[in-house]
Amino acid sequence: MCVLTNEIDEQKIITLPRLITEDVTPEKLADLMAENNEKMALLSAEGGGIFNIMAGRYASDGKANLEIFLKGFSGDYCAVDRIGRGANYPGGRITPCS
Repeated sequence: MCVLTNEIDEQKIITLPRLITEDVTPEKLADLMAENNEKMALLSAEGGGIFNIMAGRYASDGKANLEIFLKGFSGDYCAVDRIGRGANYPGGRITPCS
C-alpha cells in the first residue's frame, strides 16, 4: 500500500491553462506566468484598473511596481526570488488590452 501512496503523491496535478487576468498584483502575475508557459493577457473592458495597480494600488508603500509589466511586455528574462515565492521565466510575454 505504501508504494501506491508514494506513486500517487509523486504525480503532478494537471490544471487547465489560464491565459487571461485582470485585477492582479505584480507578484501574482509572476506566479501566473510561471504556471502558464510564461504568457498572460491582461484584458479589461474598462482598461484603467491595471494602470492603478502598476502605480502601486496594492503596494504597502504605495510605490509603483512596473518591473514585471515592462519585462513581460518586452519579453525579457525575469526572476522573482523571495521567501515563500519564486517564479522565473526566460522571456515571457504579457499582452495588455483594454
